[in-house]
Amino acid sequence: MAGSPPWYSVGPWPAVLLVAALALVEHAAHAQESTSEMLVRVAPSVVQIRAGEDAVGTGFVYPTRRHVTTAYSVVNRDGALTVVLAGGKLAPARVVAWSEADDLAILELPVA
Repeated sequence: MAGSPPWYSVGPWPAVLLVAALALVEHAAHAQESTSEMLVRVAPSVVQIRAGEDAVGTGFVYPTRRHVTTAYSVVNRDGALTVVLAGGKLAPARVVAWSEADDLAILELPVA
């Protein structure tokens, strides 16, 4: 993963602003929701990431269900990347964007 991907050439702010905007929209849509209700609702979007046979970290699935955000340090390893989705389903993943300096990576899942 040498070099920076094209999306990072403008810095991390577009990604940060996008995540913040999505969080605000999501919060507004569920403003009356309790913390426990929110945790039950969002838990399926949290995934485990494996490199080879080792569980190496976690991430969260975008609403599109095709992309996962995780830490660069999680995916900067040897071995094929596999995402363990809610319910235990395994999906191969590949890194499509990253920033080593910000410890951020975006994975792409195959079309279901």
